[in-house]
Amino acid sequence: MLDERRVARVPFLGLMRHQGRRVLLGAGAMVVTYTLFYTATTYCLAYGTATPGVPRTTMLGLTMLAVLVMGVATALSAAASDRLGRRRTLLAGTAAAVGWGLVMFPLMGTGSVPLAGVALAGALGLMGLIFGPMGAYLPELFRTEYRYTGAAVAYSLGGVLGGAVPPLVATAMRAAGLGPVAVGGYVAAMAVLSLVCLLMLPETAERYARVLGNSDASSRG
Repeated sequence: MLDERRVARVPFLGLMRHQGRRVLLGAGAMVVTYTLFYTATTYCLAYGTATPGVPRTTMLGLTMLAVLVMGVATALSAAASDRLGRRRTLLAGTAAAVGWGLVMFPLMGTGSVPLAGVALAGALGLMGLIFGPMGAYLPELFRTEYRYTGAAVAYSLGGVLGGAVPPLVATAMRAAGLGPVAVGGYVAAMAVLSLVCLLMLPETAERYARVLGNSDASSRG
C-alpha cells in the first residue's frame, strides 16, 4: 500500500464514500452479540431476582458461569471460522440466537435455578459463538487503506446499537406491562436483523487464505 501511494489521509471520509454500506452492514451483524450480552447480564439479573425470585447471589454466580461458557465458545468459534469460513460460522450462531431469544425467558420464568443457568449459558454461549470470528471478519470486509477505521467504526456502532439500546427497550417494555416474553421477542428480532446483514455480506476467509498462500509462496521463492 505504501509503495502504491494508497495511504488515506482522511480514512473515515474515504471509508464512508467507498465502503459506507459495509460499515452499516458490519455494524448490523455485530448488534446481536451485544444484545445477547447485555440482556443476559443486565436485564436478566434484575428480572431473575424480581420475578422468579432467584436469590441475587445465585443469579450472579450463574452469570459468572455463563461468562465462562462464553469464553470457551469464543475460542472454539474463532478456530472453527478458520476452517469453515467466517460468514458460515456467524450465520450458524446468529440463526441459533433467533430461536434462543424466544425460549430464554420461558426458561427463566420457571423459577428453577438450573433452567435459569441454562438460559444464561445459552445466551452468552451464543454471544461467544458469534463474537469469536468477528475479530477477523470485520477487518477483512474493508480495503487495506480503510481497514482499521472500518472495523473500528462498525464494531463501535454495533456495540452502541446492541449494548446501549436493549436494556432501555427491555425496561420500557416491562414498564408498559408487555412482560419478559416481549423482551425475548426483541432479542430474536435483533438476531434476525444481524442475520439479514450477514446474508448481504460476503465470505472473506477464502480470499485472505489465497492472499496469505501467495505471500508465503513468494517469500519462499
